[in-house]
Amino acid sequence: WDLAATKTKLSYYTAGVKMGITKDKLVFVLDAIWQRTTPTEAIALIRKTAEQDGRGVVVGWEQEPGSAGIMAMEQIKSSLKGFKTKPVKPQGDKIQRAIPFATACQNGRAFLLRSGWNDQYINALHNFDGSPKPLTNDLTDASSGAFEVLSSIRNAWVGVSGKDI
Repeated sequence: WDLAATKTKLSYYTAGVKMGITKDKLVFVLDAIWQRTTPTEAIALIRKTAEQDGRGVVVGWEQEPGSAGIMAMEQIKSSLKGFKTKPVKPQGDKIQRAIPFATACQNGRAFLLRSGWNDQYINALHNFDGSPKPLTNDLTDASSGAFEVLSSIRNAWVGVSGKDI
């Protein structure tokens, strides 16, 4: 998950991406979700999505630095008791974090589950250049984070609602 918590016309989105990876390192993007939320709504959205996905799915999110990030992490973990969780501390800038997933895509190792969200998701990632753009950055950050979590877990499903393959 990439968290945002300002509900205005120009705000960023809380965005989540569900991914799976095979033994052959093929990546499947199974679902993507994004909403403008308040902090309380963001935690509720993550919890609701985790319940839909089931307890076997690892719920990961970008842990912001500093005390506010620690507080948010504790609130999210508390709301997800009984679920597998993995906060990710971002390393490097947004572009550096996007490179591993972008490389998998360019090498033909990433696939989308066909759905109504595909066009908006692809357009957001295609338009990512590191500059501040709501939705584009949010979906890219959520995808980068999910891919990072997957890279550290074998045979896992990570992210948001959707059916396993």
